[in-house]
Amino acid sequence: MTSSSANKKRPLSLLTLSLILLAPILLVYFVAFSSGFFNLDDPTILIENPVVIAFDLTKIFTDLRVDYLPMVYFSYAIEHSLIGLNPLYYHIDNVLLHWLNSILVYYFVFQITKKNSFISIFTALAFALHPTHVESVTWITERKDVLFTFFLLISCILYLRESPYSIITYILSLMSKMMPITFPGVLILIDWFNEKPINKKSLTRKWPFFLAALVFLAINSYVHRTTVQKISTDSLISGFTSIPFYLSKSLIPVGLSIFYEKGAVPFNIVDAIALLISIFIIVWVWNRGDKRLAQFGALFALIAIFPALGFVPFDNLANRADRYLYLSSVGIFMVYGAFLDSIFSKMKIPVVVAAGVYISVFGILTYNRNTIWQSSEMLWEDVVRKYPQSSYGYNNIGKLYFSPTNIPFAKTEFEKALALNPKLVEAHLNLGIALATEGKTEEAFVAFEKAKQLDPKDPNVYNSIGSVQLKLAQNDDAQRNYEKAVELGPTNIEAHYGLGMAFSKKGIYSRGKLQFSRVLKLDPNHADAKKNLEIISLLKDR
Repeated sequence: MTSSSANKKRPLSLLTLSLILLAPILLVYFVAFSSGFFNLDDPTILIENPVVIAFDLTKIFTDLRVDYLPMVYFSYAIEHSLIGLNPLYYHIDNVLLHWLNSILVYYFVFQITKKNSFISIFTALAFALHPTHVESVTWITERKDVLFTFFLLISCILYLRESPYSIITYILSLMSKMMPITFPGVLILIDWFNEKPINKKSLTRKWPFFLAALVFLAINSYVHRTTVQKISTDSLISGFTSIPFYLSKSLIPVGLSIFYEKGAVPFNIVDAIALLISIFIIVWVWNRGDKRLAQFGALFALIAIFPALGFVPFDNLANRADRYLYLSSVGIFMVYGAFLDSIFSKMKIPVVVAAGVYISVFGILTYNRNTIWQSSEMLWEDVVRKYPQSSYGYNNIGKLYFSPTNIPFAKTEFEKALALNPKLVEAHLNLGIALATEGKTEEAFVAFEKAKQLDPKDPNVYNSIGSVQLKLAQNDDAQRNYEKAVELGPTNIEAHYGLGMAFSKKGIYSRGKLQFSRVLKLDPNHADAKKNLEIISLLKDR
């Protein structure tokens, strides 16, 4: 190690460290406590999730409808049983978990750097206050990120201490999100950094970690059916271009968005500057700083974010998102810290001041980002303001503002989306529903037909067509479309409910009851299915 010996000492006490990190975290995340729930997965994962509402432990640990997230569901179920659906307390718990993660980051880096206090506290503060983490902390659904990182950091610390319990916390991490499937690579990296032999014997000792990763990868593949897609030239290009994107967002975190649409987010001057600075830092540390530590930080970051880079495409992972930097940023900040530490002994006060100012800017940006995370409308309006070529942005604004009294505005947004991306299936469906609501049935079916041509395997296409046909009393046609939707999406609640309505309107009550019962099996709290099942339960087929 080349770090100054003056920076090597005992770690800060838990109380001191906790206070140092808690005050700024509360300062920049306080505004998040006024946020509510968002229409982005919150209804599916929490608000309307039957396994959470019922607090059924068996179903919590076996539910595979949306994803396999038992630890996330378990934490929600505890909160729901105590305080119901008051978003304030869910936000508080997410922030507290982020605070605990920041403490764990400090102790993990302190162990890795052989007791370098400067790099440890810099990394912990940068992690605590970085604006890309707002998505993981303020979005209640992304409890997944803060929870899997919590267990994974504990697993790292236990592994460094050669504790056999490391595998237990790793499994708990996998039960919170799929992202840590690459963690066995981090263990090999830790061995390399600590100059332990990497051979057949050392790899064999890690078989429980590799086995756990493979089991959870298989579960994820089953849940998402065709999760792992074929590696292609496009996926390789996507992976390599994502690296400078994430470097830019970590070093100069501006232009942050809830959604980065492919083709709508250009490589700009800020990205170029961030890339040049990153290269300069790497070259500097390589020649004048702790090269081995910088290598560890860079590889840690790469391994942590690898599942989301796109080299191996997973269809349930967005191409790019701020949340994917949550754990990976620890390695990146270690490299930045190693750079500052390399000049610390020569310019102690200027380096401390510069680091303090830099992290303070992070805090200001995080506070500002939280002011955007106040509603779904503000989030999507922020997307199109920053990236006016985002078709998904306009489509989602149209959905959010859609109402019988606001159809012209919604239609305009859907049309903007289609002008930018004529292949956006959801925008065609939304436009069709808007036209049908206006009574423009023929135009609506033209929009639906375009959606079907673009993606004939999307059950939502047939659900949308069926819903309009039901309103027009075209019950036979509606039945056929809902049956197709059920065939394509056996767990699609809307498809089963619509099919139940079609059968009921045709007087085939026995088959209607069967479909409503299937809805209630998937969602025991589906009020409309309960009501309709009660109505037709005593009726006989015509």
